[in-house]
Amino acid sequence: MKYIGITTTVPVEILMAAGYTPLDLNNIFVTAEDHEKYIKIAEEDGFPQNYCSWIKGIYGVCIDKGVKEILAVVGGDCSNSVVLAEVLELKGIKIHPFSFPIDRSERGIKTNLDSLMDHFGVSLEAVENVRTKLASIRNKVIELDKRTYQDSLVSGWENHLYQVCMSDFNLDAPKYEQEIAEFLAETEKRTSKDFS
Repeated sequence: MKYIGITTTVPVEILMAAGYTPLDLNNIFVTAEDHEKYIKIAEEDGFPQNYCSWIKGIYGVCIDKGVKEILAVVGGDCSNSVVLAEVLELKGIKIHPFSFPIDRSERGIKTNLDSLMDHFGVSLEAVENVRTKLASIRNKVIELDKRTYQDSLVSGWENHLYQVCMSDFNLDAPKYEQEIAEFLAETEKRTSKDFS
């Protein structure tokens, strides 16, 4: 598989249409048993102790996991992400920059998405094909969300975990969809008092 690291939520349909498997570096960092391991890697490579732990953690994940390419959001996200991209590029990691438009206009979003599709050499048709395939997964997570806030059948933590994993579908969209389907089936056996 050809992985590409992501530093925040991005239009993964474009990456997948280009043959990549998105790898959410945040998820690796925050779900790690030893967060300090990744922060320590960054500090050993020169990041100051008082610098953003999140950025240091993502940096450490990149180095530890041997990530070769990253789609780095350099506009419309944390300003430290620009520094992270620059440092990782100096370490030999290929950086694909992407920006969310500051004005948040539909035209700006379309322009930036078109630019990203051009960068990766994919057509809108190919991207829409991927988006259509991912729709059933997203619909299941919407249902999971409803079972949290409407029916009180899913805990906030469970909801959060499944929502966060939508950024890269746990590296395997069909398997992730099956996990969600099984979880939804399990919630049908619950009562709202389980989470009151």
